[in-house]
Amino acid sequence: PDLYNNAKHIPPFAGAGIKKILTRNDPKDNKLLDELRGDAPAGDGTYGFMDADDGTKIFYEYWTPRHVHADRVVVCYHGMAAHSRYFSIIADALTPRGIAVAVMDYRGHGLSEGLLGDITDPMPIVADAKKYLRFVRKLFPGVPLFTLGESMGGAVSILVNADPPEEISGMVLLAPAVAPAYKVTAPQLLYGLPYALSF
Repeated sequence: PDLYNNAKHIPPFAGAGIKKILTRNDPKDNKLLDELRGDAPAGDGTYGFMDADDGTKIFYEYWTPRHVHADRVVVCYHGMAAHSRYFSIIADALTPRGIAVAVMDYRGHGLSEGLLGDITDPMPIVADAKKYLRFVRKLFPGVPLFTLGESMGGAVSILVNADPPEEISGMVLLAPAVAPAYKVTAPQLLYGLPYALSF
């Protein structure tokens, strides 16, 4: 079977609420987000469901530049208790500049299958994120690929690009949910503060 279902596919597990949402142009109706997006230069995007290795249905969406071929692609990973649709604002900013944007909902988040917000083990999320990255690479062959991770998505981005690393051109981390490898004491922090503020 095809690993990636056709765009606008409604999976058999979808309840009546999800089926109603997925029959609209925008898979995740959000009036506030729509207001922030204004005329939404990136449009609605193309979306569908990817089968994870264990059969879990993972929602994805991507936006491409309208009148040119993408010269770069950014794969965005969202934070905990969020969903990927918030990155549509990033797509609105980047697609007019020739940059494609691809997103996915983690299992248990957004429109992906799984118990809402339940993360007993982060490694299946990382495996799903790696698989989606490879899918995006096939969509945009030969185009430089970057990852962008916000909060928990920062940790996911780091793990996706480690052991074994994926071949990417760069990584953007926005307040990544990672712990430093060393401990900093309060006196050390205060000692360095005037130096940091001098820039």
